[in-house]
Amino acid sequence: MIDFKLLTTQKLPIQIEELQFCVYSKDQLIREKIQKTVSLLNLNQFKLKYSFFTNLDESIEFITYNQKSKILFLDYNQSYERDSIQRRIIEIHNDPWLHGTLIVILANQLTSKEFEELLNYGVIDIISSKDLLEKSNLLLRIISSIYNKLRFNQFSQNNSIIKNGRIRIKSDLNLIPDVCDLLISYSYQIGIRNLKQLSKIYLTLFEMISNAIEHGNCGIGFYKKSELIKKNINLSTYISEMNQNPDIASKRVEIKYELQTQIARFQISDQGEGFDVRKTIQLEQIKDLNRVNGRGILMSTKLVDSLQYNSIGNKVRFSLKNPQEFVPKNSPIFDFSNEKELVLKEGEILIREDTDADFLYFIISGKLGVYKNNRLIATLNHEDIFVGEMSFLEQTQRTGTVIALSQSKVLPISQRGFIDMLKTYPYAGVVLARLLSKRLIRRNLSD
Repeated sequence: MIDFKLLTTQKLPIQIEELQFCVYSKDQLIREKIQKTVSLLNLNQFKLKYSFFTNLDESIEFITYNQKSKILFLDYNQSYERDSIQRRIIEIHNDPWLHGTLIVILANQLTSKEFEELLNYGVIDIISSKDLLEKSNLLLRIISSIYNKLRFNQFSQNNSIIKNGRIRIKSDLNLIPDVCDLLISYSYQIGIRNLKQLSKIYLTLFEMISNAIEHGNCGIGFYKKSELIKKNINLSTYISEMNQNPDIASKRVEIKYELQTQIARFQISDQGEGFDVRKTIQLEQIKDLNRVNGRGILMSTKLVDSLQYNSIGNKVRFSLKNPQEFVPKNSPIFDFSNEKELVLKEGEILIREDTDADFLYFIISGKLGVYKNNRLIATLNHEDIFVGEMSFLEQTQRTGTVIALSQSKVLPISQRGFIDMLKTYPYAGVVLARLLSKRLIRRNLSD
């Protein structure tokens, strides 16, 4: 078990970069709150920058072509716009080039059907106007933390993988970000490399551990918490004062984790009296997101694949699968290839060094190793989208050998199919340029 008091984290090199996000809204109050969030937020390695649009099409175009923005806030409060916004969300969800885009909905009132549909289409969070300052601040901190790991670790290989264990912490809300950061690092090490999946893990962990401290160990109910918020009383300070009581100070929250390449499992337990889960989650009564009881728990049930409480409500288990295959519904990529999908057995060669580059390969599933001079220089999966693109674009012979490290599935794309794809989806070239940049950095680091 990890003694969290002795835990230290590796310091990453300081390198200021921009973390951009995009906001669509016609509401001046939302703009002012976003501006305030940006002015108050300090992200250390990142300079926070946002673009505000009052035209929906312009915001979608920005997120499509902008290299540094993968976060989109959409104002969903105008009922006459909801159908068009939902159509654009579905398009993003089904577009392989925009895979991983984090969509945040700003809405005060939703029907239960709208709430569920938005989460099913990959929306990462739904924020009410009352919570906008606090939740946008937290969300941007979470994303910057995860993005930092992806940015610095994407070319490293770490064989000291921690697959399971447990962490015990006292009832202190200030410890939660450190716990979440640690478990996100472990999740990354075992092979979860998708920004959206890591964000779902972080958000659910944050919500469940917060509930265990606030409602479990400290016994702060929904109405008491609402009263504290209304009086602008800092919840973290209030809980610190409650810890002066020896009975509360002695209680702990335990986080168990079991991490595998295919799935991540977590269990959070508190030492409180529990609660009636069914009474708290009132799905059919969701109308006003500013007032709904158990909204955080409900959000979490939609973010993960499985979430279950024990009978008394002081222990929760949840799991999230790590998708080994990404083939979105109606993916346009398949429209530009007349070739059959190739299924490779582990150890089978896809590309040989010094052979002609007739095809580019779209990675559907599995894991592929890129070798140069019999040395592994890169490992690719469906998150990398393509393999074999450099020599394919240059029309030169292959500069490396690609071998399946597990059973894998790829789709060959010919020169003609690739050109037709770029004509139909010009922004695919932007995505490819980003991939090429990453591969060149990887090649330089491996030399």
